[in-house]
Amino acid sequence: MANTKLHRQENSRIRRETVNGRSVYVKQHLPAGWLQTPNIVRARAAREVEIVNRVAGLPGFTGRLGVMRIVEADPSKAEVVTEEVPGESLQDVLRWGRRKTLRGSCVWALYLAGKWLRVFQTLPTNSEVTVSAPSDPEDLLAYCDLRLKTLMDLGYRWPSVSQRRHVLPWLERRIEATSTEQLRKVWCHCDYAPGNLIWDGRVLTPIDFAMCRLELPLVDLTYLIHRLEMLPIQFPWRRWPLALWRKACLRGYGVADAEQLPIYEALMVRHLLCRVQTYVRRKPENIKQRLHNPWVRGRALAKLTRLLERT
Repeated sequence: MANTKLHRQENSRIRRETVNGRSVYVKQHLPAGWLQTPNIVRARAAREVEIVNRVAGLPGFTGRLGVMRIVEADPSKAEVVTEEVPGESLQDVLRWGRRKTLRGSCVWALYLAGKWLRVFQTLPTNSEVTVSAPSDPEDLLAYCDLRLKTLMDLGYRWPSVSQRRHVLPWLERRIEATSTEQLRKVWCHCDYAPGNLIWDGRVLTPIDFAMCRLELPLVDLTYLIHRLEMLPIQFPWRRWPLALWRKACLRGYGVADAEQLPIYEALMVRHLLCRVQTYVRRKPENIKQRLHNPWVRGRALAKLTRLLERT
């Protein structure tokens, strides 16, 4: 067996191994991050195994819609082994690929990302594995309220007490204006970012289902678009075809007019609150981050403030 360490994130350690000539990825979930416990980590590993196996059995995932495959797993040790997915992360394709040659490929990949979500949400919501993390309340208002409170506890300049009192009623009005269909709970990936979408030029395959849980239908779609919209903030010296990418995601999912929905705006506020909190808590590791992180945080906050000013 050949063993090559791949990378370590805050909440997992992943290494690539070769077993009998076949490449696999060994993922070790870690009790790291905000208010995570060993029990929650083990439960997330068990849920990841369950969801990946159930997704592999859905008839809609054929052709260009790829799925992960579990090789073996030991949830008691929070370890999951999966087959290698060919391709590279869509994040790398979007960020580093040559724009002219990859323009059509990126649009097609994002269209498939929306389409993949639509099929994924047909997964029955019954599950034997439940995970409750204090840092991730299931209720949208509770989730946003926790982020607001955390920002205040960290001593950040936003929100003030009066601003905090404005945000929750703003969210409540949008939730009240949302249809029952858009408030039902479905399975969501909950980390549906370009970095977790593997693209080989033909097939799109999402990976990393550790955060998967029952959520509102548009949570994953809005999060993907949010991460795309962060690119001009993180890399302002480049041009990004956001309108084209956003349209591809929405068309693939089948809701071309989603941006007009009240719940779309509410979820974008949720994602931006989380992004601002991330950059408040994140400690810079070098001079570049010491300069860049406040810029990103400030631009994200400005975007959040403009959104909250809408009536």
